[in-house]
Amino acid sequence: DDAFAETGLTIEGPFTVETWVRLAPGIGNADGILFAKDVIDLNFYDSKFRVWAGAAIHDAIVSTKPIAPDLWTHVAATRDAAGKWKLYINGELDTADSKPAPQKIENPRIGATGAPGGTEGALSEYRIWNRERTAEEIRNNFDRSFEGQPKPEGLVLYAASGDGWGKLGAGAKIAKTSDFPPVFTPEESKVLDAKFAKFRARHGWRLLDVEPILLPDGGRTPTRHVYSGAVVRRYFRGPGVRASGPSTT
Repeated sequence: DDAFAETGLTIEGPFTVETWVRLAPGIGNADGILFAKDVIDLNFYDSKFRVWAGAAIHDAIVSTKPIAPDLWTHVAATRDAAGKWKLYINGELDTADSKPAPQKIENPRIGATGAPGGTEGALSEYRIWNRERTAEEIRNNFDRSFEGQPKPEGLVLYAASGDGWGKLGAGAKIAKTSDFPPVFTPEESKVLDAKFAKFRARHGWRLLDVEPILLPDGGRTPTRHVYSGAVVRRYFRGPGVRASGPSTT
């Protein structure tokens, strides 16, 4: 129950919270990413990411599909000015079927929930923004690290590696591990963006759609970038796997 980190934030109006999570088997509502008692609880009841918004509202929004244990997964929740929520899984919109839950959130805790036991797992690249991020922004940046770079506008909390987590509860710790989410470093992002810009300019194709694909072995996780006239496959970096350049299929 004491495996959490204090944010010290007061959240009013639109905002976004996002993070990579790797949860242990037996995922439930004791596992979560953001919690303020009797106000908000972003947890994984029945293995589904959801926003519980107090006894009067109960579930404001629930994801349509469960997440898998022992696999790094990116989750994001956004709230607009009317208090309506959207949930994203691995950079893609999962659901916008929401009840309004616009309440003020004071000093929410990272990793805490209202259920006993506490989150059993790991979080990485944790971010809270003071505005509702767009679907395009989430898609374009969920696999990009900002570590070592100036904070983008609106990013009020950023925790990566050992920095930014705030005051930790007794049950929480910061640890380096060889198991990490498939995230590009800023340097890798620049190289990849340059390759795709050159590729698009050369062939004159425009992006039509993005189709996420999850592989069961937890290794490479490709995203199919569907262009007019071709499909371009981008591979995220998994453990021991470097990102590939553009290739057609």
